[in-house]
Amino acid sequence: MKMLTTVLNLDNTAHGSSSLEYQIQEMINGLPKDLKKKSNTHGEAISPRDLCELHRSLSHYLVDDILRLVQREVTSHFRQLDAYPDLIEPAEAEILHNLRALKGLWTNPSPDGPVHLNAWAYQINECAACILARIASNKNTLRNLRVVIQSRTRTRKNHRPRELNIFVDHCINRFTPAEAEDLHSTSSQLAFGMKRARKACVKAYMRDREGDAEKRSRQKRRRHSRRTGSSTPYRSC
Repeated sequence: MKMLTTVLNLDNTAHGSSSLEYQIQEMINGLPKDLKKKSNTHGEAISPRDLCELHRSLSHYLVDDILRLVQREVTSHFRQLDAYPDLIEPAEAEILHNLRALKGLWTNPSPDGPVHLNAWAYQINECAACILARIASNKNTLRNLRVVIQSRTRTRKNHRPRELNIFVDHCINRFTPAEAEDLHSTSSQLAFGMKRARKACVKAYMRDREGDAEKRSRQKRRRHSRRTGSSTPYRSC
């Protein structure tokens, strides 16, 4: 993972110079075999999704897996947070807003579809490695990702680090020591507030779910009473 981030930390989409592309290609050539594209018994490359010409030698499966983790982090893991925006403080709301903007990277814009304010520009070639390179080279995005990941991480000492957290930490460590230390420190502090927000939203979600279950139970009992002709209404305790 650490060696892979040496490649993905370089955003070829922002600069696109021939010297940078040559540097990236040389780095990819120097990667171990398990980080590169695998072939079948006939020597034909196999992949779940095409990467761009520059990144085509990377392991498609590994790159896709990391991107799916990022996508899940800013979508399904936000469901309860999205459902209770009133329980989220402005500092946490800004972090979530900035991370939601990442969806623009892999969402092909539609004239009739919703437009997210400040959404990242769509990656036209749909290369997962290019998308990750844009994320991995952005300090604020890495900090925000680390905040939400840490807010879902249990505090026990022997807890195994999440795979996405490992990737993000390696990306952060590619910056200067002072920058990396600042990113780790600030994200850890901000994670406390995000964890409080998550707990509040989860508590509200559980309360509402229990209320909905009780309501459905009462409705079911009323329907049963009508069918059986019972005149005694159900009384809740």
